[in-house]
Amino acid sequence: AEEAGKTYNFTHSGVGNGDPIEIAVGEIFEPSSQLTISVTVSAEGAENVAVEKTVSVSGTLPECYGYGNNSVVHYWPEAPGRNDGSSWVHAYRDLSSALAALTPEKNELWIAGSNVLKLTTAATTLSFDTTLRGGFTEYSNTLDDRAQGALSVLDGNNKYAPFNVSVSSGATCFIEKMKFCRSATRNILKAGSGNLSMVNCIVSDCDKSMQGSGIYLSGGVNTFDSCEFKNLKHAVGDYHEAGAAMYVAGANKVILENCEFERNGNLDKHNSQRAVGGVAVYSQNTPIVARNCRFIGNVERSYKDSDKLFYSAGCVTLDANCGGSAFTNCLWLGNCGTYCNDGKDLGTSTNTAAVVVNLENSSQTVDFANCTFAYNMSDSALSSTGILILKGKGNAVNSIFTGAVTGTCSRVANQVYVNKGSSMTLDYCMFDAEGDYGAAEGGTVTASNIMYADPRLVYSRDDFATGGNVDMVNGIYKSNGSGINSVLANANAHLLGGSGYKDEKTGQDVKTSRRYPSPAIDAGMPGYDCSLEPMPNGRKVNLG
Repeated sequence: AEEAGKTYNFTHSGVGNGDPIEIAVGEIFEPSSQLTISVTVSAEGAENVAVEKTVSVSGTLPECYGYGNNSVVHYWPEAPGRNDGSSWVHAYRDLSSALAALTPEKNELWIAGSNVLKLTTAATTLSFDTTLRGGFTEYSNTLDDRAQGALSVLDGNNKYAPFNVSVSSGATCFIEKMKFCRSATRNILKAGSGNLSMVNCIVSDCDKSMQGSGIYLSGGVNTFDSCEFKNLKHAVGDYHEAGAAMYVAGANKVILENCEFERNGNLDKHNSQRAVGGVAVYSQNTPIVARNCRFIGNVERSYKDSDKLFYSAGCVTLDANCGGSAFTNCLWLGNCGTYCNDGKDLGTSTNTAAVVVNLENSSQTVDFANCTFAYNMSDSALSSTGILILKGKGNAVNSIFTGAVTGTCSRVANQVYVNKGSSMTLDYCMFDAEGDYGAAEGGTVTASNIMYADPRLVYSRDDFATGGNVDMVNGIYKSNGSGINSVLANANAHLLGGSGYKDEKTGQDVKTSRRYPSPAIDAGMPGYDCSLEPMPNGRKVNLG
């Protein structure tokens, strides 16, 4: 056996003469190793009979035998061994047991394969730093054995919840290279005052009628780097909860780096009386700090003939004590918030924009730097496609607002609108035309160094209208969003140079047929940091 000299004891009762007995030892024995089997038979009124025999093991070992790392806990539902997590062959076959086996001394869990869950993962409290890593096969011994881009999957199969964890104060749960999908409730539920950190993960494909179908967060500092949140929806019904992809309630802070939010929300027109938005991110009493993030094709499209309406769509919604939120180098493209019944105005309680800001008071701030708002759509009374300040103070610098698509119900400035008692400062920003920003009576927009021009993005408004199959009159996607996949595949907000542009991800010069450069190049605030722009960069920051 793997452990020489180990003894296994089994007792069977009620066995009749000639009955066969099968014993599952739960152990892996190497071929040609020797097993000594001792059997004692007892019966009432008779003396015990003992027999002993030594046999040689035959057969072949599982291919995963000998793989793993004895300093971690292993989880793989197909493991054939003894279910103690010590290696891949003996990996835990259910996630709840694997999480329960973690200790401060052995606090790392490796997960292999694509796992369709057979039961809901039990709620787990982590009182110490914990690491969960995916991307493994059952033949992995080190982190370097993982294939580039490989993820391990926790699939709830629409029947079970994959991950429910409470992180205690002072502890951090770190997760990398995992995909969470198809939960019966939420894909991820994180509670507790400790921290959550996720890197290179995907959260997708859940459509439950609750806050945070993708992920629900409370407590601590929660950080996401290079993660994707996509195809996360509200179940269609009369009431929609907030934050289809991400719902945040009372955490200390959420930090988003290089994340993508795509195709979240409900693409079909449905009869909903109450919808609280933030279909990509809804944050309540929690600052959001986002850098290099993309929000594309997130949609909330509702209608209801009723005078009892409460609707705030928003791709991102900041509610209550979210002051100090900041967005840097982020893109909002092709997002849609609609609460209009085929051109019928449904009232002033319908608020929507790519970002809806409704802070605790008018002195709290939200900052936007080098952001691009392109081809976002809305069709409701109080709706800007870019930024809507209901309460609070916004600041935008070096940013682009272009290609708004508004329907017949829209009444206010179509890119930036500020409500009574609130304010917005715009500096070195680009709009298509005057009137793209404005304020209600008692609201204030302070604008300096504003440029009105076509920013000349690689992906043009015409590209969006045609490829996205967009109703440019009513500000919606046609045919229940049939064109969104085209938008996701082709959305490119690079600025066109004189003969193309430099792709900062690949470092390659991409040639285009459009010959004149974007006026947004080198048009940003003098002295602003441009070190992240690829050289040669004119030593002046671009807009957007």
